[in-house]
Amino acid sequence: MKNLLFILPLFTALYGCAGDDPDDMNEPELSWQEMDFDQRQAYMASDVLPAMQAAFADYDGERFGAITCATCHGAGVEDGTFSMPSQGLFPIDFANFPTGPGADFMSTVVVPEMAELLDMEPFDPDTNEGFGCLGCHPSS
Repeated sequence: MKNLLFILPLFTALYGCAGDDPDDMNEPELSWQEMDFDQRQAYMASDVLPAMQAAFADYDGERFGAITCATCHGAGVEDGTFSMPSQGLFPIDFANFPTGPGADFMSTVVVPEMAELLDMEPFDPDTNEGFGCLGCHPSS
């Protein structure tokens, strides 16, 4: 009986730790649209920022080796809003859309990866729906 009294709390503690994994609890993860502000901040720190740091470092580690929240959110970090699109980013002029390796990187890597991270479809010009350039950049 003494062994049972020792094992039961140990089993309970170990079983409780297994509940930290959402798959173990069979609870669906929240989509970006369902998250509140605090959950979005935590998700940005745990998933989005590391993914974008890696993507930009792979593209040009010298230029983009120190991606932070302020890189994309600009003054929104200081005022705590983290609002997007950010006026601190390069404005997009669709009449004179940028071309070249940077634009290719943004359209083939950043937009699809951000769309996936935000649980959205990439921008579709036929429907004008989905995540695209103007999700982060202002228009000019």
